[in-house]
Amino acid sequence: MNGPFSRTILPAVFLLLFVGFGWWLIHDARESAFSRHSPTRKPSPSPARIVDTPNAAPKRAHRQASKTHESLQDLLFGIPNERLVRFATDEAYQNFLAGLDGSGLRLLGRLDRFRALRIGFDNLADLESLLGDDEELSTNYMVSIPQLPDVAAQPGAVGFGNSTLQWLGISGDNSTWGEGVKIAVLDTGVTSHAALPGGIPEIDLVTLNEPVPVNGHGTAVASLIAGEHGASQGIAPAAELISIRIGDESGASNSFLLAEGITLAVEQGAQLINISMGSYGDSALVREAVSHAVDNGVLIIASSGNQGFSAPTYPAAYEGVIAVGAVDAGSDHLNFSNHGSTLDAPGYSMNAAWPGDEFILFTGTSASAPIVTGAIAATISNQDLSPARAYELVVENLNEAGAPGTDPLYGEGILNVGRITNTGVPGIYDAAAASNYFQPATPEDPVNRVLVTVENRGTELLTNTQVDITIPNGTYQKTIPSLSPGQTRTISLPANIPTITEDFLVQSSVNITGNLSDTQPNNNELTTKVILTSASGSDQ
Repeated sequence: MNGPFSRTILPAVFLLLFVGFGWWLIHDARESAFSRHSPTRKPSPSPARIVDTPNAAPKRAHRQASKTHESLQDLLFGIPNERLVRFATDEAYQNFLAGLDGSGLRLLGRLDRFRALRIGFDNLADLESLLGDDEELSTNYMVSIPQLPDVAAQPGAVGFGNSTLQWLGISGDNSTWGEGVKIAVLDTGVTSHAALPGGIPEIDLVTLNEPVPVNGHGTAVASLIAGEHGASQGIAPAAELISIRIGDESGASNSFLLAEGITLAVEQGAQLINISMGSYGDSALVREAVSHAVDNGVLIIASSGNQGFSAPTYPAAYEGVIAVGAVDAGSDHLNFSNHGSTLDAPGYSMNAAWPGDEFILFTGTSASAPIVTGAIAATISNQDLSPARAYELVVENLNEAGAPGTDPLYGEGILNVGRITNTGVPGIYDAAAASNYFQPATPEDPVNRVLVTVENRGTELLTNTQVDITIPNGTYQKTIPSLSPGQTRTISLPANIPTITEDFLVQSSVNITGNLSDTQPNNNELTTKVILTSASGSDQ
């Protein structure tokens, strides 16, 4: 790019990159994020700690007004000297391909289904000279795994270690879960490992003329879905995995490879696609690939990102994609997890496989997504359901959390596999203190309120459930006359006390009446610290 635009805009852009948007994302996309955990590293006596790093700030894209215009998003997240070109007609597509010889342009990839090309160039004018008026020229955005080093989980966050299945309510033998379900893992490739089934097929979209070392991220993700080892147990070990490698040894990829990987997954008959990668560039080509998968009944599950921003990364942000955020073993939403997720799942310090038959502690939303993928696969196989119906059942059995209903942090709730497997099993009585939430006064409602939500997580009707709530201005006793299986009820208490100027505790407990035994008494009490310094309703 030459001319006055570059001389006046680029200095300001680079300042924004370093100060406000994190130029490290672009730099790290080309560097090895896992150099200290290369495949040749000798086994360590204890698990290494692998943590997703925050991504950069999200920027919504818009269709370019002209072929030469570049938005700030393009400059921040676009791959230099590359463009994606999409054609309106087959004739235009074939004519362009025929005219490439001697043009000085490089054909880096083609997606015939969408009449889309990935073009490399030394001079943009060479590309524009071959284009007519109807072609759509767009940026090829960087896509990557979340990078090292540490993310900022809140103090006191509780890791899962090897207890993830137990925490999810999975007990007994789950070795047949996922049988008959094909799952495409779009990532950095999956290496052979003692924790994984042998013979996982791989489509490698990265290696061209010579082998490229494999980043261990994809192996870790695969083990959370289908691990079959005592040190790394997956939720759906019998699922049929297919590895579609779109990330290089540093974990870097791009919009074109992501769209190509999604398309290939559909062609290979995958019912579920796991994408533990993300981008802050909104690619029209990726959107079209996502729509293609959705139209074919394929579910895409994607990590929401790790910057703590109010929107997920792409492709998690696209309509039709299941965006997954992260909680710790205390069911607390992790500070680094981007908001706006569909649901939350375990994502802190979990045992996972790593190349060389090693095991690591894996943290981040890229670890949460495969947990949900495995849960959906298990539901499909265990109850003989379509992917869409299986996902509906997963959502129907989420644990309520945060604000009543859809919460900006927890989405629809927190994954609970035990409730899914117990659907229809009679005789389960389980009343839970699901959430204590502080709702600050607003112009529409000038009263500070504490909202306590009780949930029936069992399979039987609960009557006259007793609820005790303690807030700074006293203890309140309430009775919920009737609570159907899966139903929630929220009790609102005013909290307008002038003397409350500091953070305070809300304590709630529930008790089933009628001489019935509560199946899960460990969720009958909940203590929440309300942070008054927050700008909005909060709990922790």
